[in-house]
Amino acid sequence: MRRHISILKGARQRHRVDQKTMDQKYIEEMVCSRRKLHKIPEEGWTEFQTTYFVVEFLRGLGLPVFVGKANLNLDEVLGRDVELVQDSIERALKAGVPQSFIEETEGFTGAVAVLDTGRPGPTTAFRSDMDCVIVRETKDADHLPNGADINKQITYGEYIERTRSVP
Repeated sequence: MRRHISILKGARQRHRVDQKTMDQKYIEEMVCSRRKLHKIPEEGWTEFQTTYFVVEFLRGLGLPVFVGKANLNLDEVLGRDVELVQDSIERALKAGVPQSFIEETEGFTGAVAVLDTGRPGPTTAFRSDMDCVIVRETKDADHLPNGADINKQITYGEYIERTRSVP
């Protein structure tokens, strides 16, 4: 991994980009990714599209990634509905997730990536959930997010301004 990091350092030195431009690029990328993922809500144990999205991103960075069953103690798996899992696999395949990726997961979602800096010292772990919370969304036009049409490309600041003006 050390070689990968040094390549990135060299690239930064050759292509000097001001920090503000770079920060804005990453912010836009994160917002776009968040919006994309929020359009495909998946319950726990059914997040095959989301797992694929995350794994492709991490592998694109050159990180080794372990997926699905490789990360689990199957004796501790609770609340997994096999029928829902099969339905979600079918949806994922229809959405373009490759069969080879589904096979790699062995029918289980989740991903673990490793970033080894090669430096001695403590290990840091970062964990994030990627399943959705099951709620029934309202279609009522008076409900602020629907009325404000936040699904269109508006900034967070514009949304906050709209919410403040509602009595």
